[in-house]
Amino acid sequence: MKAIATAVDRTIEAILALLMAAMTAVVFAGVVYRYALHAPIGWTEEVGKFLLVWASLLGTYIAVRRAENIRVDAIYDRMGPRTRWVCRIAAHLLMAAFLTALLVEGFRYARAFLAQTSPMLEISVGWVYSALPISAALMLIATLANLKHDLVRPPGAENAAGDVP
Repeated sequence: MKAIATAVDRTIEAILALLMAAMTAVVFAGVVYRYALHAPIGWTEEVGKFLLVWASLLGTYIAVRRAENIRVDAIYDRMGPRTRWVCRIAAHLLMAAFLTALLVEGFRYARAFLAQTSPMLEISVGWVYSALPISAALMLIATLANLKHDLVRPPGAENAAGDVP
């Protein structure tokens, strides 16, 4: 199972690298054409936004997978091992509930916009919005894996960062 998770992570990281490179190139080209050549390319802003949506949501999956969620370390570090463990379990459960709702609603949202096309590219906006349920599904799987990892690990058996590997 760990080999599959590693393969998925590496694939998502590679996709993220491509998305970021493409976004940088498209936005740079848009700026050059607009301000240096005075010949704006209409689709660059739209493509940049779409790439940003996908990169942001897939990047969030990587953060969840690595247990790099936002937390207030000043408070967390003052807690005892058992309290930290309980907080991690509660956070995983709340996150799983939220991600389940996000998955369901994100799927409905993406499906609702399949017939709508973007103004410049004239592609289905539903494909852009499908980043939401796809990333929610990935984050839900990662959250459940992190929950399982913490449930079988007794309080106080944290790694150096206090997180799930």
